Amino acid sequence: MVKIIDLSQEIYNGMPVFPGHLNTVIFPFHTHEGTVGKIHGTKGGFTYTTFGLLMSDHGPTHTDSIWHICNKPGAKKIDEIPLEWFYMNL
Repeated sequence: MVKIIDLSQEIYNGMPVFPGHLNTVIFPFHTHEGTVGKIHGTKGGFTYTTFGLLMSDHGPTHTDSIWHICNKPGAKKIDEIPLEWFYMNL
């Protein structure tokens, strides 16, 4: 059985970022109070809440693709790297 270890860091306003990169900003976008009656046809007064996120793709926990540091033909972007490259049996 493969054991998966979660390396994720908490994402929060003002978290440390690599110098010169976009600061992390989290803000309320929709609130329960502000969405009353926004979805027509729902029963029971359905409401929702959402947050907006602005953050660098270089933080917090992330994986650099080969393309991030090498622009030669064949350098893989993150969506081109097979998931199998990210785990192994111990």
